[in-house]
Amino acid sequence: MSKSRENLSFLLLLAAVALSVPLVLGFLGAVHPALDSFSHFRAHLSVLLAVLTIPLLFTKMRREAAMLLLFAVMALGTTVGAARDFLSGSTGAHAQEQGGARYRLVQINLREDNPEPKRILQMIAREKPDVITYEEASDQWTKWLTILQGSYPYHLNCADDPNTWGVGILSKRPFSEDAQTACVGDGLLAIAPINFGGTTVHVAALHFSWPWPRWQPYQLRYIEPELQKLKGPLVVAGDFNAAPWSNAVRRVERASGTRHMTGIGGTWMTHLLPVKLAPYIGLPIDQILVSPEIGGAKVSAREDAGSDHLPVRLDFSVPPPVRPDEEEPETQSVMLQ
Repeated sequence: MSKSRENLSFLLLLAAVALSVPLVLGFLGAVHPALDSFSHFRAHLSVLLAVLTIPLLFTKMRREAAMLLLFAVMALGTTVGAARDFLSGSTGAHAQEQGGARYRLVQINLREDNPEPKRILQMIAREKPDVITYEEASDQWTKWLTILQGSYPYHLNCADDPNTWGVGILSKRPFSEDAQTACVGDGLLAIAPINFGGTTVHVAALHFSWPWPRWQPYQLRYIEPELQKLKGPLVVAGDFNAAPWSNAVRRVERASGTRHMTGIGGTWMTHLLPVKLAPYIGLPIDQILVSPEIGGAKVSAREDAGSDHLPVRLDFSVPPPVRPDEEEPETQSVMLQ
């Protein structure tokens, strides 16, 4: 091997080792939010590391390259649903078919400066969801949301400051009288109890800021007590600005008693590139989490609707309502004695 080729191989190895550092740090997200910030790029870093190390397999540094390539493959494996759930201790959310009616929820980040808001409305007309969770509702979205309220008469928009991008819920189904709607933070979390054929399901729309050093860690601590209060069937949907394998998403899961839906894929793409590339090279930061009571849950990212985020659709069913005359077995036995 010539001297120049040896130098090039050594530089490639140095670059690969340097790239592996943030990849390793991302696995330590539970230690500090700063480390969790690296985890969101785990899939991209793993692929880049593999690309750098494969040429080194044909040099004298093949042993070091093989070790780095193995690490890259293992790290990439943790971003795949089944492996991620096993390693994180999460069971994931899987479809459990239930009889009865099927419902549909669409999650969409509207994009506060969306140049084509009509495309969002066209997408909603195509998907025909029962419930919509949305984020980044700026002033320009006021008139468009008002139009949607003609078809979705039950609505909740959370934004204290007029300059804050709102987060909210639109529903064809009535809000339940058994519980109250809630706004947590300023454009952070909206919670609405929705009546699905007699069964109350809490639906939450969540919009985190970017990870550390931005406000996401503080917002997470702020909403955890509120999520812990929610009992029964629950769906949490939103722009988490966090990957599903991150510690931030695991903390939302633990606080709410939910599990993330696998199979959504990349949903966000920088405005410098077409958002239709998001499933391939984008960041998977739009999440839907469901509680065990939610049955037959199936999720998928939808086509580009004009935002820098792809819409995400959830199809699901809910448990039948508990009738007042249905006593628990233990209660019935006591009454018969």
